Amino acid sequence: MAAIRRKHGKVALASSATVLFCDTGTYEGWGTVTLPEGQTEGKKEEEEERLTENGGNRILASAFSPSGQYFGVCDNQKQLHLYKTGQEWTLVSTRSVVKRGKSVAFTQDEERVILSDKSGDVYSFSVSQPDSQGELTHGHLSMVLDMVLARDDQYVVTCDRDEKIRVSNFPNSYNIYSFCLGHTDFVTCLSYVEEDDVLLSGSGDTTIRAWSLEGKQLNCTKTGAIQPPDTDQAPDTTTRPAVQKMSYCPKHRLLAVAFYGYPSVEVYRLAARDEGCSLTLQQCISLTVDPWDISFDGDGNLWLVQPVEGSTLQVYRSLPDGGHSVKLSEIGESEKTLYQIQMDVNSKWDMFQGCLATPSTVPTLWKQRVDNMSEYLKRKQQRLTENKEGGDNSNTDSPPEKATKAS
Repeated sequence: MAAIRRKHGKVALASSATVLFCDTGTYEGWGTVTLPEGQTEGKKEEEEERLTENGGNRILASAFSPSGQYFGVCDNQKQLHLYKTGQEWTLVSTRSVVKRGKSVAFTQDEERVILSDKSGDVYSFSVSQPDSQGELTHGHLSMVLDMVLARDDQYVVTCDRDEKIRVSNFPNSYNIYSFCLGHTDFVTCLSYVEEDDVLLSGSGDTTIRAWSLEGKQLNCTKTGAIQPPDTDQAPDTTTRPAVQKMSYCPKHRLLAVAFYGYPSVEVYRLAARDEGCSLTLQQCISLTVDPWDISFDGDGNLWLVQPVEGSTLQVYRSLPDGGHSVKLSEIGESEKTLYQIQMDVNSKWDMFQGCLATPSTVPTLWKQRVDNMSEYLKRKQQRLTENKEGGDNSNTDSPPEKATKAS
């Protein structure tokens, strides 16, 4: 899947093993960097074959630093790459990681880059010492799916496949501050609302929830991607919807939500904390396919990346309509810079085709229900029926009476 990242006018589009980048303030076209290949020496032959079968190396997670000066990328070959951004991007370091990464974040002082991996561990890497190895900070018993830093790096918040959101002290993350418990399926994405000190989470249960960092649930909103009722049957992971991506816009207090199995983007307005942190649906943008990623820019425009040739990037301009109402509308030719940026990306479809062979990871997150009783009860009923039809009443005869001793 392709991903879009934005920070202070800088835009990065990650696709396969390539990153397209530009600066919207001084736009002169898109630049390109390609991730360096990992060391194959000493790797198992079957691992190399698996990488080849999966389309080779590809980007798994990425993030800008708070100032946009650095860009961190982890890839399919268990590497963490750190780039220094600018007119041209410079590779600062490439470091090996233990497991494939799932999410990347930077501290506010840009001294540390934090990486969570598919085994549930979280590592901290130095930015100023590019040759140093990562330090294990803490871990989960399940795969960590997303991660954010909160309250000026006082806490690191992680969410996992086991419906848990964990708020840990940072950097001493072995000290747990709180848990946010309430989701009934895996938690895919997190967003921290700094002005309200509120945490937002999206899940496979198709709800958006607001939390205090102390673990109190402030609000639960059901999205339009309503889950089917619970049954004893295993869920259909190919069509069952789930919240997949979120992006928050502090300028207009908007939260955009993208889904798996529900081709649309829902836009909500977040009420202030003293108003209960309620989410009011403002708009539903209908699409033809599930989007790859979404991101708001500093002006409140929504950038959307989707697997559609000729329309891979779509930018929606925010249009305040008085009060708290804000609608998003597709940009036109009058928005010269944004329109040119969009057109240039949409002419590079060949750079995104490799993402089509990479399926979403959401279906693999559903927990399969194992029914151990149905087959057993079926066989038991069949056996009882056969015994009854055959006149075998040996199982129903009462036991013989005990013989009593003669007095």
